[in-house]
Amino acid sequence: MVKNARKKVLIINNEPERNNLGPLSRLQKALSEAASVQMLVRHFRDISLKTLADFEPEYIILSGRESTYWDPREMDFFAEEHRIVRETKLPVLGICLGHQMIAAAYGVGLIPLKGEKVEEGYT
Repeated sequence: MVKNARKKVLIINNEPERNNLGPLSRLQKALSEAASVQMLVRHFRDISLKTLADFEPEYIILSGRESTYWDPREMDFFAEEHRIVRETKLPVLGICLGHQMIAAAYGVGLIPLKGEKVEEGYT
């Protein structure tokens, strides 16, 4: 093993628009300041198992979204992300919506939260 090898992290951006990193920009900045991390950020519509094979990450991070709510009818758009979550042997960290994506990838139903004060839309 090479000394001081950089850890490779694939970050999947779950924002609706490819060029919007939302809160992910803060995580990207923090990781870029760590000399031991090499990261690749890809939009969820632009990822595949080939992305993993080409980049060879050691970790995967699934981002949240800047918007408060998302529509569960969008699940079809996340089919490849779900496939990656199910088939990878790598550690996967989901942040907010990313955590919900992990659950959805394994067939867990997401339901709207009830109550007067709702911080986020689904759990």
